Amino acid sequence: MNKGLIIRNITIIFCAIGFSVVMVQANDKARTERTRAEIDALIEQAGSTAPDWWDSTELRYPNSLDMSWPVMSQGRDNRSGRGEREGRGARGGRADESNRNVDQYLYNVIYPNPSRYKEGIKLVNHLLIMHKDEEGKLRRSLNVLGQMFYELMEDYARAAFWWRKFAEKGGSVDPVKMARCYWELGSKEIAVEELSRISGNYHRNNDDVIRLWAKMGEVDKAIKMTETSSGSNMQAHSYLLAAEICRQAGRFDEAIKYYQKVIALPDGSTRPRDHHEVDGKIKANANMTATRLLSILDLKRVPDGTYTGSSVAYGGTLYIKVTVGEGSIKSVEITQHRETPSYFIMAEQTARQIVSRQSLNEVDVITGATMTSDAIINAAAGALAGAMK
Repeated sequence: MNKGLIIRNITIIFCAIGFSVVMVQANDKARTERTRAEIDALIEQAGSTAPDWWDSTELRYPNSLDMSWPVMSQGRDNRSGRGEREGRGARGGRADESNRNVDQYLYNVIYPNPSRYKEGIKLVNHLLIMHKDEEGKLRRSLNVLGQMFYELMEDYARAAFWWRKFAEKGGSVDPVKMARCYWELGSKEIAVEELSRISGNYHRNNDDVIRLWAKMGEVDKAIKMTETSSGSNMQAHSYLLAAEICRQAGRFDEAIKYYQKVIALPDGSTRPRDHHEVDGKIKANANMTATRLLSILDLKRVPDGTYTGSSVAYGGTLYIKVTVGEGSIKSVEITQHRETPSYFIMAEQTARQIVSRQSLNEVDVITGATMTSDAIINAAAGALAGAMK
């Protein structure tokens, strides 16, 4: 991408139009398969125009914020796996860095507050303009814009646009996330093509790849892919992933059978693979209870009102409040938790998706924060099922 094109795109983005382009994102119940030319046009149109909220969103940030955007030297735990310079920013650092370092400001102030997502995107776009002649910072801006539109807004057209620009500048884009963008925009063919770029072993053993195949309707294929692991610990993980896929597909009886397989494994053999997870049997028991509730849940039988629920999470019990009105879920609010901030921020997407998709079993469980995601779903299931008349 040459400088002229950068400046042209930056200029065009301030021309506000409606958000209708993004609404072409796929609805699994009424899906239209689009050609490559149509997908390219959607991405280019979305990326070259501003969202409908752009003009009404104020560009604001602390006066103390260092707009030179230095990279933090601490907390290299980056979700993209590509390091701080091209990812979402540092995870560590002192609390007072939130008012000085851009990465910490985004992490501590913007990401935990959905009401500030739009101003965060506007800030990063402002940084892109400021640093358009600095190769490293330009690349970082492009990638972070892609991440924010993807993760915070579920705006897959604009995410794909900025990630394409990032790739043009030599950046390495996660092919699974790009495949997800193409699927959501209406092309399974391009999504499959993108997934074919991934090596065989990584393809078979990456949870997000398996989840995407299931999302694209290949549920049996996805379940088969979970069966490649061996050993009790990996078996537990595989069974839990297979159960999650079945639950999302509405195959509740099958999901329960997989949870029961985890519970039947030898005691002590289901310890978690990662430090931010809990014993597989604890997770299976909680999820199985919620799955039974999901199998009978009927939103039409839930009176208008606000209901509370709770479930076991990584840091302890997580509490939520669900508001229902006119047969639909109006809001899902996490009222109390003891989760690690970085994983909680990731899992908050689950609460947003419950509202946007009006479903508990069709939402995405977030890799890296599965226990917290499951707890949100499970608590909501308990709250709503308990309120049915």
